[in-house]
Amino acid sequence: MQRPPDRQLRRGAGTAGAAHDLRRRLGRGWRGGARVDVAVHEQQFPGNVRPRRYRRSMTNAAFRKLTPSADEQLADLGLRRAVLDRAIAAGIDARAASPPFGPTNAPGLLDWIHRVGTLRQLLAAEGWQRLDHWNAGLIRHPSRPVLLGTLQGNRGTGSPEAPLRSDYAKGPAIAAMMRDNDHDQFALFENVRTEGFKLWFLVTYPLQLEDRLVVLREVSQPEPTPQNQVIERWAHRIPLPPMEFPQLRTPNVDGPEEVDFPIALRR
Repeated sequence: MQRPPDRQLRRGAGTAGAAHDLRRRLGRGWRGGARVDVAVHEQQFPGNVRPRRYRRSMTNAAFRKLTPSADEQLADLGLRRAVLDRAIAAGIDARAASPPFGPTNAPGLLDWIHRVGTLRQLLAAEGWQRLDHWNAGLIRHPSRPVLLGTLQGNRGTGSPEAPLRSDYAKGPAIAAMMRDNDHDQFALFENVRTEGFKLWFLVTYPLQLEDRLVVLREVSQPEPTPQNQVIERWAHRIPLPPMEFPQLRTPNVDGPEEVDFPIALRR
């Protein structure tokens, strides 16, 4: 509802009275059902004249700018979502093609083999270098201290509010590769991180629904974890939206995927 004219001029006439009335109305944010044109009024009445909703929208925009998107975080690691999509799809195709009379762990094993192979092949074309030390099946960024592997998670995969844990305990090879990873309590302090390689994982979890297969996924860096323990503490997590494969049913979705060879590390 608009003010009656006599109330609009109650505080005085002319430019001074209008300016005072404008500032009082802007302090309340909105008036008369329309947003105030801040640029025009600042030109007429210089000073800190901003409606509350304008200030709040600026604060929200600044916060969003400080919070990088998943794709921006992947780019910081030298990764693109399209590469991860193709690696996951290659694994699912191999899982679906598993022979019906093969070993019970064949679907998951084929998924892992083709996911690792496709991921490393695509990244090698971008300059990454394969790393097979201790049969780890990793790949290394050409210039940054980043290693990338694959890992099967749990139903919390891809959900930042849900606890994430590896499907089974990791052996000495992966434990050794994680020793220079970050700790969660140091995540905001760049200057206290060590200079060694950081091991990240493309974490996936296939979930069979009635009419489709859904792959939960994220790219995350675990905290250093002793050997023979499941990974359940994470320094950084980059959740990604799930991938869906309509009208696809694959055997033994919950079966083991990866193979971890027992290795005695040399001192």
